Amino acid sequence: MITSEIDKLFEKAELLRQKSRYSQALLSYKQALKKSITEKDQNSAVACLLSIGDVNRMVGDFERSEKAYADAVTEAKKIRNEEAVADAKAGIGLSRRGRGDWKYALTMLNQALKFYRKKRDKEGMAFTLWSLAGSLRIKGDIPGAVKTYKEAFKAFQSLRSHSGIGYCLCGLGGSSRIAGMFKESLAYYLSANKIFHELCDIFGTAYSHCGIGNAHRMMGDYRKALASFAKASILYKKIGDRVSYSYTLWSMGTTYKMLHDHASAEKMLKKLRDSLKRRKIPAVSYTVS
Repeated sequence: MITSEIDKLFEKAELLRQKSRYSQALLSYKQALKKSITEKDQNSAVACLLSIGDVNRMVGDFERSEKAYADAVTEAKKIRNEEAVADAKAGIGLSRRGRGDWKYALTMLNQALKFYRKKRDKEGMAFTLWSLAGSLRIKGDIPGAVKTYKEAFKAFQSLRSHSGIGYCLCGLGGSSRIAGMFKESLAYYLSANKIFHELCDIFGTAYSHCGIGNAHRMMGDYRKALASFAKASILYKKIGDRVSYSYTLWSMGTTYKMLHDHASAEKMLKKLRDSLKRRKIPAVSYTVS
């Protein structure tokens, strides 16, 4: 960083991001980006663009996240920062995955993985393997997804990354559910939930609660499912993640239908419809099965 002002703005944004205060984090990142451009600090500008892409992706604004990552690629190439280019490509892959375009996602993620392997970047490889597993899951290649999640899990274990381990457990939970292994799915999500509680990771906690709910739903424990979905929806609303919130509403509506509580099901599905109208959310769900 060239100026302490950019450094302070970026650090402030990072702290806000860690607390899942995404809208405030975005504001600080954008301020840091503006200052970086004014100071002609290209390295800082690239770092800000990558972070802006990450935060937009976390709240489900995939179009804005992809644009930020694409801008990061452009700027990183100017200063020959190959690592930043790979990071941005991985981000683009995740953004496309969020929009349901798993083919392009796999292309971009494999390009990033190739670079990380060449550089022996263990963190990059672990994260990209996790990202690839999720794309394979959307593709419908569940055996491939499970295999890749397990590879990512081992990679994060070697790095002693509890957060990475937690997200791999969630991925394995979702893939197991799709494969019809509901008890295994519940066990994975419960383990992830414990990790995220200890880490005070709000998004991860919400994600695992939603997974726990879906596992209970598939096992016919509808009341337990609704209790878990309620916890997830509160947290998703708190951090402003409309995409995950919308998927949770779908799960709640479906659960109410199984209970023959059609009034409540209709209420949830109307909320879902309104949420989809407010934001252009893709019709791809990571929880539906």
